[in-house]
Amino acid sequence: MAFARRRVAPSDAEDVVAETFLVAWRRLESLPIEPLPWLLGIARKVIATRRRGNTRLSNLYTRLQQRNPRPQPTHDLGDRANLAHAFNSLSDKDREVLMLIAWDGLTVPQAAEVLGCNPQSLSVRLHRARKRLEARMETDAPFLSPHPISATEDAR
Repeated sequence: MAFARRRVAPSDAEDVVAETFLVAWRRLESLPIEPLPWLLGIARKVIATRRRGNTRLSNLYTRLQQRNPRPQPTHDLGDRANLAHAFNSLSDKDREVLMLIAWDGLTVPQAAEVLGCNPQSLSVRLHRARKRLEARMETDAPFLSPHPISATEDAR
């Protein structure tokens, strides 16, 4: 455990030790008379394998981020509040379709597979959900305007 703690984050040390003893258990017939150096050698290889895996995962994440960068928000708080209010006023089915496409980044065929329907049906559902969201945003816009009308302007 001390060997692992000196080489990896404290949260990973227990996993390294567990994996080391799993490998040792599988190779029990190879156990030397003095097992400590043998176990430390296994632990060293386990740590190296984990680091390579973490590096590959980090590189993959970087490549995916470069391929599909997340758009930066361009709307002000009033627009986002209006969108959130309109989105929350939709039915569960409409919200689910919109979230699968917009938030989870699925294609229409992928989202159709998730929902257990054919892509044509999902395209229709998506179109209708978008139209309902647009309509709600238009009707809610004055209510959630970032610049409310004052009482003196309203009296005119």
